[in-house]
Amino acid sequence: MVFRKRILVQGTVQGVGARPFLYRAARANHLTGFVFNDVAGIIIEAQGEDFHLNSFVRLLHNPSVCPDWPPLMQIEKLQVQDRPPQEGEADFQILSSRADGSPICQVTPDTAVCRQCLAEMTNPTDFRYRYPFIACTHCGPRYTLTKSVPYDRPNTTMDRFLMCDRCHRQYTNPTDRRFHAQPVACPKCGPKIRLLDNRKKILETDSDEVIRQTAKILRGGGIVAIKGLGGFHLAADAMQEQAVNADRQNPLQ
Repeated sequence: MVFRKRILVQGTVQGVGARPFLYRAARANHLTGFVFNDVAGIIIEAQGEDFHLNSFVRLLHNPSVCPDWPPLMQIEKLQVQDRPPQEGEADFQILSSRADGSPICQVTPDTAVCRQCLAEMTNPTDFRYRYPFIACTHCGPRYTLTKSVPYDRPNTTMDRFLMCDRCHRQYTNPTDRRFHAQPVACPKCGPKIRLLDNRKKILETDSDEVIRQTAKILRGGGIVAIKGLGGFHLAADAMQEQAVNADRQNPLQ
């Protein structure tokens, strides 16, 4: 016998790979229906035989039994309601987000780069080799690039960067860990770093050379304002008294 349930999931559930995970879990349990982000969290409607549907719901209540559970995903509240089954539904889908109502969904904190991204970044054969803005659904910026919720690329500062073909293939591949990863980018299509002087003149644009020149400035007793996603970090060599005093007195000149 076929049953259907509507599930509201709240907590740290946007920007952590929750929708791709739920998509794969639903398909593994032979369910049809959909999942989408909204201003409160995630909405799921799932339909299938009683055993498979209950197995899917139990998974949400007990993430410790699932080795594929997204590492940043934390469910704080589940609301499960019965719904009448729908005829003609053939698959489980990720639908477009809905922004109706007042936003109450938590914005996920920024997260340090994961081991998988580090492995790619240090692999000379990977197309993101030494790319400083590497990220996936398991790591990277969230809070500092979010403009509003639901958490989708048009609602982030990544909206100005059009994905190249390789990034887009990963973004749309349900088996890839960058499936629906909003910060996905690479050296070809994503943000880049550059070095400017205190008069905003561009001194260097090559990624590796920017880092080398920045290190040289710091070793020479200079001060560098490093612009991150959430603001500026003033850097100086703490072992050089002159640099530290200059940083304290007039750091931006």
